[in-house]
Amino acid sequence: IIRRNSDKNTSAKTALSLAQIGEFSFAIFALAGAEKLISEEMASFLILVSVISMILTPFIIGNIYKLSSYFEKEFYESDVITPIERKDHIIVAGFAMLGKIVAASLQSKGANFIIISDNLKHVLHARKLGYMAYFGHLNKLPVLESLRVKEAQAIIITMSSEQNRRLISEAVLGYNKEANVIVKIDSVDERKSMRDLPELKFVDASFEVADLLVQRAIKK
Repeated sequence: IIRRNSDKNTSAKTALSLAQIGEFSFAIFALAGAEKLISEEMASFLILVSVISMILTPFIIGNIYKLSSYFEKEFYESDVITPIERKDHIIVAGFAMLGKIVAASLQSKGANFIIISDNLKHVLHARKLGYMAYFGHLNKLPVLESLRVKEAQAIIITMSSEQNRRLISEAVLGYNKEANVIVKIDSVDERKSMRDLPELKFVDASFEVADLLVQRAIKK
């Protein structure tokens, strides 16, 4: 019934949640064996299966999203990402105006990159453009693991919010101290506020724009 009225991913999660055998089965199997309805060997085997099922239940429930993703990928649920099969890739965090420009530039250079955004509209738009984009928060451990941040060549943070930039920077470096994190900042004050994260590489928007303006002005 659930399969007919729900998507495959929901059906898989429901099936996994209901797969375990309850302790009441012990009494049923023992009684069936005592009444010779089934052989003693079969009763022992079924009881063993029940025990294994109960042992595995916490693992199944704790990893239900990853397990269900083998049946169908779930793009529309935040932070539910099937582990990717990539390495030496670039992760672009954010897909607003700057993120779009970065993605277009990376694509023109044939770079191996993916996009992560906590804005579903941005994710859907990125996918429509042909990019591999994921819906989630890069400051969460399951997302960091699924996107294989430790194997990434670089993480480019393009968010417009200073708070989000810091939150993601702290999470990525906390997960992988050696990560190559490049973050766009808007002011010298923001750079000073991130002095406790010396591993970061900054691109100061004001300085970069000023430099381009000067170059254009004196260009012959």
